[in-house]
Amino acid sequence: MKTYVNQTGQNSIFVGLAVLFAVLSSSGPANAQGGAETQTLFGPGTPVSFVWSPEIKVNSIQHRAGSQISVYGGALINKSLMLGGAFGSNFGHPTVNYSYIGLMGQYTYRPERLLHPSAQLIVAGAKTKDYQKSKTSLFDNFMNTNGSPFFFVEPGINLETNLGGKIRLVTGLSYRAAFGLDPSSEFTEFTRVDSRDMSGLNMNVGVKFGLY
Repeated sequence: MKTYVNQTGQNSIFVGLAVLFAVLSSSGPANAQGGAETQTLFGPGTPVSFVWSPEIKVNSIQHRAGSQISVYGGALINKSLMLGGAFGSNFGHPTVNYSYIGLMGQYTYRPERLLHPSAQLIVAGAKTKDYQKSKTSLFDNFMNTNGSPFFFVEPGINLETNLGGKIRLVTGLSYRAAFGLDPSSEFTEFTRVDSRDMSGLNMNVGVKFGLY
């Protein structure tokens, strides 16, 4: 009799679980159809295109003016948010040579207007190395920067002008905060450049191309 009761109880449990599973399976699609739609950050109709921009930046390192050439680009989401990367290298500073590559985000406000602002942030890794010989022209030792590493964050603001349907003039200011540069490195034995030297204000001008 005891064995019969145990078997009956086990059978009842199995039957109950099967019924519960059947109810949940049948009610799941109905709830999904009758409930709210899943929310997403970017909907299926969100426009996505590509933009890129060459630019020139002017700054001061160790109290001497210099310049760099840089390029950034990435995916343009909903005509306003760009997520991508940036690359730059010195070509005009008389003593300090450096280059960087990193990630970049940029948000443009009211891009359909003739004049409109944008804000951006670059997070990058960089390297610097003393010139192997005296600089005699702008592109001497260009990209010969495989030396002492550091990294930086650089927020900035811009004013953009729509020149045409696919081209914009961009002018702006940014501030670079550098970290981790060792001034006693063998690669910078002449300049002894440090993180404070590489930090500072940048002025930029460029042209941005894209499918707006």
